Amino acid sequence: MSWFQELLSQMSSVAIITGILAWSATSIVKHISKIGIEKFKIEFKNDYEKQIEKYKLELNQQLYEHNISYYRISEKRMEILQVIYKRIVKLQQSASFLVSTIEKSNWPSKEERYIEYQKSYFEFVDTFYSSKLFLDKETSRKIEDLLKIIGDSVIWFKNFVIRGEKKNNLDKRANEVWSDSAKKISEDAPAIIGELELEFQKILQIIDNKN
Repeated sequence: MSWFQELLSQMSSVAIITGILAWSATSIVKHISKIGIEKFKIEFKNDYEKQIEKYKLELNQQLYEHNISYYRISEKRMEILQVIYKRIVKLQQSASFLVSTIEKSNWPSKEERYIEYQKSYFEFVDTFYSSKLFLDKETSRKIEDLLKIIGDSVIWFKNFVIRGEKKNNLDKRANEVWSDSAKKISEDAPAIIGELELEFQKILQIIDNKN
């Protein structure tokens, strides 16, 4: 064998060995990479599932706290509406009793009925304005309209009818005021109360909100 052939033989051996080593290295890297990727996938999946579970627990806790808070507010609102409605009815009845155009001999005097009316009025005003936070604007507006109708009617009645009787001067104007006050309290006020009843029933879900 010539030196040239021997050189070629040695070079071929080196090339073969180098190729084997390169293949082996590539295979090892690929194997390690494959193992690393699979491990990463498993760890990522586990971490992801843990985060999802943690998020679900936090979300459920927030939802629970929200439901408790909503339930307490709803319960408080129900109590307030019951008290407000009770005092609305009492106010309208005391005002109607005060300005009634039909009086019986065994009834209290107008001044005594007026004192009872005042108690009902201020009880209701105190309840309403201390609970206004729990009422929507439309409901509050209707209640204020009701207070104005009743309050104004009674003021006119007091100024013309009660004072007129005291002076033994119940003139035509006083009788007109008396009649007008009785009409507003017995007709206009109940109409607003009817609207409020409907709104309260919707809030309390006694009837469908769509009605």
